[in-house]
Amino acid sequence: MLYAIDILLHILIFAIGAAFGIFLTVRIYRSPHPFIAVLCGVVGLLCYMYFSPAVAILYFAVFAVLLCITLIDAATQEIPNSLNLALLLCGGIAAIWHLTDANILSRVVSLFAVSLPLLVIALAIRGAFGMGDVKLMFAAGFLLGWQDALVAFFIALILGGIYGVIVLAARKKGRKDHFAFGPCLAVGIFAALLAGERIFTWYLTMF
Repeated sequence: MLYAIDILLHILIFAIGAAFGIFLTVRIYRSPHPFIAVLCGVVGLLCYMYFSPAVAILYFAVFAVLLCITLIDAATQEIPNSLNLALLLCGGIAAIWHLTDANILSRVVSLFAVSLPLLVIALAIRGAFGMGDVKLMFAAGFLLGWQDALVAFFIALILGGIYGVIVLAARKKGRKDHFAFGPCLAVGIFAALLAGERIFTWYLTMF
């Protein structure tokens, strides 16, 4: 009986996540996207299976915000301020209830660890980064702490480089054309949230 209830609960969690994915794509694209629905269902289920309830809710909320950023930035090359504020709120919740490992000093330092250099580059080199990217890393910094923020940005640079090479090879964009960097940052942020410390430690052992 308990086994059957557990299976039903897993199915319910997946269904709730998938329903959110459908709602999200309908709001953004005016039509459902099965891949996004399945992705949301799977992520919701994995959060439920591997984390405590409070952490699972936080991680799925972060995933939801980052997914919204990815879809909107990919379509418009803009990141709404409301989504960056939502990510900052997730960081505040994580700090207050100690849901992630970063201490308050690390969070405060991380507000500027990546966003400030990005801002300088964005002001110095026109089109290098958008202000939405700067604000995104500012918000993510308070969630992650400085080490994980660096990991997130490092992952984003790798992904952005790979994507840039692909689109140039396919001749879909010129060297002076721009592409949305927000999706790369979003992937990096979520990867760092899940395994930032392990990635940072692995990187240090290479030297």
